[in-house]
Amino acid sequence: MLAAMALQSMYAVVDLIFVGALGDAAISGLAVTVQAFFIILALGQVLGQTALAEISQAYGQGDLTHARGALSSYAILSLGLGIPAAVLAYFGAEAYVGVFTDDPAILEQGIAFFEVSAPTFLLQLVIIVFSTAVRASGDFVSPMRIMIVSVLLNAALDPILIFGFDMGIRGAAWATVIAQTVACLFYLWRLSRPNKDPRALRFGRPAFRDGLLRRIATRGVPAGIQFFLIFVLLGVILAGMKPFGGEWTGAAGGGFRILQQTWLPLVTLASAAAALTGQNFGARLGPRIVETAKIAMRWGLIYGTIATLVVIALAPLLAHLVAESDTQHDYATTYFFLSAPMLLAFSLTYIPAFMLQAVGRSLLPMVAAFVRVGLVAVYTLVIVPALGGTPETILIVATLASFVEGVLGVILLRRFVASLTATPATP
Repeated sequence: MLAAMALQSMYAVVDLIFVGALGDAAISGLAVTVQAFFIILALGQVLGQTALAEISQAYGQGDLTHARGALSSYAILSLGLGIPAAVLAYFGAEAYVGVFTDDPAILEQGIAFFEVSAPTFLLQLVIIVFSTAVRASGDFVSPMRIMIVSVLLNAALDPILIFGFDMGIRGAAWATVIAQTVACLFYLWRLSRPNKDPRALRFGRPAFRDGLLRRIATRGVPAGIQFFLIFVLLGVILAGMKPFGGEWTGAAGGGFRILQQTWLPLVTLASAAAALTGQNFGARLGPRIVETAKIAMRWGLIYGTIATLVVIALAPLLAHLVAESDTQHDYATTYFFLSAPMLLAFSLTYIPAFMLQAVGRSLLPMVAAFVRVGLVAVYTLVIVPALGGTPETILIVATLASFVEGVLGVILLRRFVASLTATPATP
């Protein structure tokens, strides 16, 4: 997973370089569309985390029929949600992009990218469900291989479509659509073909068992809302930047896209810990869950600290990836300086959240995320307009709020681990 995500992060940087060559308007247009994709990622969490909990625990119990039936069920649900989401994204592109910018050039670029990218609202949802389910079964190699193929294809198509076919920002969107389509086809092949391993996950007869909606509501929906709140948070920050001009909007949105890639290794670590937690929870092996928590948190903190220091040290260089003008470069550098500590905060947030979601305890991590967003929203949308403020203070408050969520997450994980040492794990 780490190898695949590292390649994904490198591609994101290359992607920004290609789009950046089209000018600041293209970068800003791309930036204002980024947070919209957190909507589909949130839907992916609703289905993916519910599927992870159910499939991983079924594997821990040795019930492969249940696991395979659940895979098919969640795949069908992903189509039911993804198709209307893609249609809505296409027809709502202009209205959505217009919320975040009044600049005609940025508006044109954002709409162009958003319309072409609309099918990814379906493709990403399917990929999230398939990849999460495969990892829940203990197979981390197949998603890595598929990710590598998809990322390399995307990287190869970007310059060809953007410059070779003179498609501009639409070429970057088409490259993503094609690469994700290929990834979906590979997953369908992986989950449909006969496998020598009798425990391999593959499609089974759909099993919409009693309590499915309850499991989605109590496990998946809180996890999805927690992810959706990242979209809300970025939207609040971009709304706060809007009065300060398009250059601040582009710097914050583009900077977020870079920072997002640096925390992907934390997501991979948290996802691996969640799969192990779910299987051991299903097998009633509490001590293994405790050990998983200790190892995951230790390495999460190590990575978060190193990543924070690296981003701070490379802030001026990273700013060149999201800015062409000197002014926007200065704004982007400031963004990285003030937002880099979030990476350390995220190490305190994602691992507890994913592990708790794997055992069906998603509600309290969601509440912690609401606290974070609420703090930022009150300052950005209430205090700044009333008493005055700057883009820098908005970024500082957003970083401090991330640590509040992280500390709450650690407290929740400690309580869960303490309960495992007191009583046996019960799926």
